[in-house]
Amino acid sequence: MLHPREILSTIDMLRHEHLDVRTVTLGINLFDCARQDPVRACAAIRRKILDKARHLVAVCDEVGDKYGIPVVNKRIAVSPIAAVAAPLDADGMRRVAQTLDEAAEASRVDFIG
Repeated sequence: MLHPREILSTIDMLRHEHLDVRTVTLGINLFDCARQDPVRACAAIRRKILDKARHLVAVCDEVGDKYGIPVVNKRIAVSPIAAVAAPLDADGMRRVAQTLDEAAEASRVDFIG
């Protein structure tokens, strides 16, 4: 059970020390998105990221608003992309990088990598 002293200490941190959650990171395994064809690989990567991360920012904002503790950064961590895109040439790798950037923007996250 929480003691009143602990509750008051937390309220003091919120008011005077600007308590926040620095980062929430969603990890997504993209190994099943590896393809020989860069167009198909990018489509699979985009689809999976947008599916898994569609609520990330909204949930972080909702929790932050509910408890009065903002989440400063929302991130997505993906499987090592060099392994996922290993079958692709340099142009295919560039397409995958662009796909990651586009998925991050569409998901409204601060960072993807």
